[in-house]
Amino acid sequence: MNSVDSVAPMTGACSISPAFLNPAREKTRVRLRDPETRRLRVEIFDGLGRRVRVTHPDSSPNSTVEISTDDLPSGSYLLQVSVLPSGSSCTRHITVVR
Repeated sequence: MNSVDSVAPMTGACSISPAFLNPAREKTRVRLRDPETRRLRVEIFDGLGRRVRVTHPDSSPNSTVEISTDDLPSGSYLLQVSVLPSGSSCTRHITVVR
């Protein structure tokens, strides 16, 4: 079992697995889960809270998404998954290294 297989519940109704690979150089992967099968949006925020990317604007629940980090500067980021249309969300920390 690797870190992508274990999904920890976070705030809200959705959950997101720990990022695999973390720290990331070119890409990372997470598994999304939502028991009510709603649409999910995946966004990345920098350390100042600025949205730097909407990576999967209409993701399917219970899926694995790959996130490209090759054009992000080194640093700490928050990966936020929002449930649409309710707006509830869950987050995970990712680190990008060069």
